[in-house]
Amino acid sequence: MLRSGKFFGIQDGFRFGLAPSWRKVRRDGFFVGFFVGFFVGFFVGSTKALGSDGVEQYPWTMPTLPFFRVAIFALVATTLFSTGCTSSGAAVTPPISKQGQIHHMVFISLTDVAELPALQRDCAARLLDIPEVISYAAGQHLEMGRAAVDGDYDLAICVVFESKDAYQRYLIHPQHAALVAAWKPKFRTMRIFDFCG
Repeated sequence: MLRSGKFFGIQDGFRFGLAPSWRKVRRDGFFVGFFVGFFVGFFVGSTKALGSDGVEQYPWTMPTLPFFRVAIFALVATTLFSTGCTSSGAAVTPPISKQGQIHHMVFISLTDVAELPALQRDCAARLLDIPEVISYAAGQHLEMGRAAVDGDYDLAICVVFESKDAYQRYLIHPQHAALVAAWKPKFRTMRIFDFCG
């Protein structure tokens, strides 16, 4: 699960997606491209032509279906605006962490692994609502067949804060305190790593 930035008015940003600056360019490009293509195709198709009966008429009334022309213009423009324009010039990429942000990583092993889904839901429900949390991710170990990778945990959590002060406020926030109080007795082990990046 991910959260970053602001998107569609959800508090502190949208969840489960890419960074908003990148998605907004793609989304806005799609709509701009569609409408530009539609209107260009419409006006190009509005010139008069001779119908099969020899009467001059507008193409959209003819059986040649110039709507295809509108659709082609819309499709081409949409593709250009939503993909080509984002890859021309300076590349638009999901932002990386700002210098000075605090990354708080917790690796939890449960006494009863069957409680893992409940723990993961509870972490998301409580931690995502804390204002100081600017990014949140949680998941289980990814097995890649590498002996050097430590997979001795049931759930990994990564929470990002803007500053040390935000991290301190997070630690004493009622939602965080309640989560720790409810689940810590059920932990077999808990390892915590903090770094600034």
